[in-house]
Amino acid sequence: MSRTPITALASSALVPPSPTGSYIFSIALTPSHICALTSTQTLHVLSPSTLQTQQSLSSSPTHTLLSTLSPTSLLTSGEDGSIHHYDLRASSLAGKIPVASPVSSLAAHAGAGLVSAGTLQNESTCTGAVYIYDSRNSRAPVRAYKDSHSDDVTALGFSSSAGRVVSGGTDGYVNVFSLSAAAGRGGEGDDEVEGAVVSVTNHGSVHKLGFLGGGEMWAKSHDEVLAIYSQDGEEEGNGRDYKLGDVRKAVEGCEYVVDLLPRGEGDAWVVAGSMAGQWVDLVPLDRCGVWGSGGFRLLGGHGEEVCRDVKVDVATSTIFTGGEDGIVKAWRPPTEDVVAAMEVAEESAPQKKEKTKKKNKKSKDEKKLRHAPY
Repeated sequence: MSRTPITALASSALVPPSPTGSYIFSIALTPSHICALTSTQTLHVLSPSTLQTQQSLSSSPTHTLLSTLSPTSLLTSGEDGSIHHYDLRASSLAGKIPVASPVSSLAAHAGAGLVSAGTLQNESTCTGAVYIYDSRNSRAPVRAYKDSHSDDVTALGFSSSAGRVVSGGTDGYVNVFSLSAAAGRGGEGDDEVEGAVVSVTNHGSVHKLGFLGGGEMWAKSHDEVLAIYSQDGEEEGNGRDYKLGDVRKAVEGCEYVVDLLPRGEGDAWVVAGSMAGQWVDLVPLDRCGVWGSGGFRLLGGHGEEVCRDVKVDVATSTIFTGGEDGIVKAWRPPTEDVVAAMEVAEESAPQKKEKTKKKNKKSKDEKKLRHAPY
């Protein structure tokens, strides 16, 4: 299948090659910066036009998760059981949210100021929890879904209006919660309240998930199995589920899937990569689970290393990627209107009203720190 080839506009090596291997965990986008969290315990803040480092902030040794909270603030988290809030205007750590359990997933909704944290399995209770915080008053969670998963919570996402949050875990379950449901009272858990749990789907060990522009929800497993789900039949999406199976069988040459980016009113770009072919593809997929023709190929990708993350800045028609080679790259299609037409949903964008009715071997400890999904 023919894809439009794109060569990198710019690149920035944030971590030098080393015998132990240094890499980028995640990247995040703000209106003025592209940011990267690296295994050298550094949060890099880069110019999106030149990829030159503007700030370098120290991060916690266990933090591998990164999310944008607002145009001027970022969040990091990890196994120390805390969420760190960085103020880019002051170039400093502005505060911490105590979660009290090792954090394995993180999401934020800029418009609503909400933060969600998923935890590793508690060995005594054999459960993984999902906590929702109001970033303006984060001393205690506003919702605590403590019995939602029986294993690590590995992925989280907010709907466009922040009315719902979706969680996925290594127990295979994808849960959608309604934040409009009342909080639990008299010892009742927030996930026991009537109407709190919108849907529960058995997908398989979840790597990533999220919402599409039309209300549908998607999930991808650690073994690259992808599906699009209608949240609750008639009220969200088009009322049907589409199970696409292993993406590596559908996309020729694909070795792993980086992410899925919402496109338009319900369609998507599937971001797939190949280490052997040294490319990263953006492959069109419609809301009914039909693969489209065309798309883009980021030539060279991240070499023989995995691309860890991808973000799209619609305002400048720029695609940013970060890889296990320790490099951040910027790419731009030959015509600006192509990326603008992607309409990739960013949490900082105006909110749409929600409907109602590596090949190199690493040590065992390094693999655990990275939560390596590939």
